[in-house]
Amino acid sequence: MQKQVLIWLRGGLLILLPLLVSACTFVSRDGPASLEVRNKADATLLDTGQLSYAYVNLTPLTVPFFAAEPEAPILFSRAVMGGRGPNVRIGVGDVLAITVFEAGGGGLFLPESPSGRAGSTQIPNQTVDRDGNISVPFVGQVRVSGRTATEVQRDLEEKLKSRAIEPQVVVSIAESRANEVAVLGEVNTPTRIPVDVRGITLIDALTQAGGSRAPHFESIVTIQRRGRTDRALLTHVVKDARQNVSLLPGDIVFVSKEQRFYLAFGATLSSSGGLIGSSNRRYVFNEPNLTLADGIAQAGGLLDNRADATAVFLFRLVPKSKLEKAGIDVSRFAGPLVPTIFNADWSRPGGLFLANEFYMQHRDIIFVANAPAQDVTKVLDFINAVLGTVTNATDTISGIEGLVGPRTTTSN
Repeated sequence: MQKQVLIWLRGGLLILLPLLVSACTFVSRDGPASLEVRNKADATLLDTGQLSYAYVNLTPLTVPFFAAEPEAPILFSRAVMGGRGPNVRIGVGDVLAITVFEAGGGGLFLPESPSGRAGSTQIPNQTVDRDGNISVPFVGQVRVSGRTATEVQRDLEEKLKSRAIEPQVVVSIAESRANEVAVLGEVNTPTRIPVDVRGITLIDALTQAGGSRAPHFESIVTIQRRGRTDRALLTHVVKDARQNVSLLPGDIVFVSKEQRFYLAFGATLSSSGGLIGSSNRRYVFNEPNLTLADGIAQAGGLLDNRADATAVFLFRLVPKSKLEKAGIDVSRFAGPLVPTIFNADWSRPGGLFLANEFYMQHRDIIFVANAPAQDVTKVLDFINAVLGTVTNATDTISGIEGLVGPRTTTSN
């Protein structure tokens, strides 16, 4: 009986051992197995072709072709930069202040006086109605919408000169409601700002709106003007006076936060500076420009026990023209952008200096390959795991034999 029990236990363990190793169905996992995905498809498209790419080894000769300048700046076009100051015209809703001067008393607006000296009369403020008109005493309805204050002054003087004594008229916009710019988006105080004849610059408008909520190197300023849209990075607006453009009435200024990021894979440490958590491999630019050395440092650096310091790769789409200048044959590539892999050798001191001169760009991918010895380590770990499983199974059987006890025989 005892022998039968041991035989049953040994047979059961031999049957269970391959199942444990394969872990086909009863071990928990977070998705379907690769064979299930590939073999259960109703239709399959297989393409054994490979993506062609260029390979560039970062050396003192090649780095200047690709890393002399950081990423291309986002700047306003000349159409926005070349705009003159605002030509402020009166519009519907504006409030006008009108003052009439006469050369002496006894005229239309001033009573007679012994001195007969000149004086002025302030007409109550007039709001431009929806038809673009205002009402002036002794003149009636006057069309003012679309005209400048100077043009309205001359018109009123012409209409009053037959009734007033040498009239002179001063017209000013007391409240500008038709000549405004709107500032909204990622600003602390979205607002509408009236524009007078002095004009207003973009920095002035952003200041009145409380400034951007995001860092300047993540703030994109978009200007909508007469059906055209232009944008620039706030960093360049601050640094380049030409980018601090003059705004015109009707402009809409929208500030958006646009983070630039890169991805890091392979034998690098995860950093808490990621967007989601310590296991995140996506990192944002925390300053206007990052070098390859900055990117590796932000990703936690290389893993000492895994990384191949000679195989630090950066993946990027590079304009064909730039590769041609570096002497690379790009005739086999059809499009304007060429998939390119840059290789930095960190095993040499010079490689670190070169990495600190090579600027990164938005959506770059860093990959640090494992050292060749790491593959051997993985195989040894697998062998140790299998041997450990077999040893544990043998120990279990021996333990069961000890519990059941040795088989006793009786002699006839």
